[in-house]
Amino acid sequence: MDEVRVWASARTETQIQDNMCKKLQGTQTGLRGYWRFDEPYGLTVPDYSGNDNYGSIFNLKDFRYTWSGAAIGDFTAVDFDPTGGFEISIGHPDGDTITATITGGTEAVNGLMLYRVDSPALRDSIAGLPPDTSAYLSNDPFRFWGVKVFGSGSYTMDVTYDFSGHPGIFDESILDLVHRNNPSENAWNELIADVDEDLNTLSITMVTDGEFALASNGVNPLPVELSLFTARINGTKILLNWRTETEVRNYGFDIERSSDGIEFYKLDFIEGHGNSNSPKLYSYIDPADGFTGKVYYRLKQIDTDGTFSYSKIISVDLGAPVTYELFQNYPNPFNPVTTIRYQIPEKTMVSIKVFSSIGEQVALLVNEEKEPGYYELNFNAQNLASGLYIYNISASGFNSSKKMLLLK
Repeated sequence: MDEVRVWASARTETQIQDNMCKKLQGTQTGLRGYWRFDEPYGLTVPDYSGNDNYGSIFNLKDFRYTWSGAAIGDFTAVDFDPTGGFEISIGHPDGDTITATITGGTEAVNGLMLYRVDSPALRDSIAGLPPDTSAYLSNDPFRFWGVKVFGSGSYTMDVTYDFSGHPGIFDESILDLVHRNNPSENAWNELIADVDEDLNTLSITMVTDGEFALASNGVNPLPVELSLFTARINGTKILLNWRTETEVRNYGFDIERSSDGIEFYKLDFIEGHGNSNSPKLYSYIDPADGFTGKVYYRLKQIDTDGTFSYSKIISVDLGAPVTYELFQNYPNPFNPVTTIRYQIPEKTMVSIKVFSSIGEQVALLVNEEKEPGYYELNFNAQNLASGLYIYNISASGFNSSKKMLLLK
């Protein structure tokens, strides 16, 4: 599931067609709730309709978002008129364009839809491409395209991709198109498209609908080629180092940290070098105040157009905690989500509660037995009023409280 929409009125056939496979603005008349899963927010699901119907996800072990890209294209075009046949083109401000044309069996086709997703196609390795390559590296990291045919029976379709203007292409001869039948499939398959270096096009005939992306049999096109990412302990701090070999439209890196390797939180942002064909070195020092046990890191590389992709996850082990401790929440003040961290040196029952300034309990965040280690959790105060709150931990006779300020 990629998104949920709730409307307060019936939708016409035209309205449904116009909004299929399209990311909404959230301001459409009658839209009461709009929840998207295209960005990781931990277990908090924001409401993009502006009605503040935030939600939470419960009872999912080791949960993480996997965005297939279905039904949330950033731009769509539809053709439900059989007059003149079915053909659609969608371009991008960079200049590249994809065109889908029904060439046979049109009598069984009721409509043709094309959508573009301005985000990396985050999936598994590409069949047919060199071993150990990944969709993060060999796939077009900027955008991918989906084609849907409505109807029944047999049909034939041609797809042409004009890569004119696409950034980061240095060798046209190694370009190719990859395809998957639907967004639920992990693997992309190489199509062996015909390359015309004079027209700057890749074309394929007699193909089925599905999703398409630009790929290569080499290192192009890449926004950022990350060749090194390491973490090491330096006294009481953790030193992160990474290196890029090439950069195209690299806005920079969010540095993210996790205590369990599943839920990550942003620490800081490091600006990138934009466009570069030479190696660039980066470093960051994490004070890691209060951290014990294993600590995980990843980089969120962000392009200048806002698209992003994640690095591999690395970790260091700071050892087991020797004391109980409850740390100050961050950010503080907050609106409406903040992170609470704590550590316990032994297996024990842990209770964490939140109270109003007059002592009324407003939330129970933890009430279970925990193994020794370091923990952090998100507290969503969406349904609470602005003001001062107190959170308290109780574990094996240890009690500690901290103040936090909610400002809406």
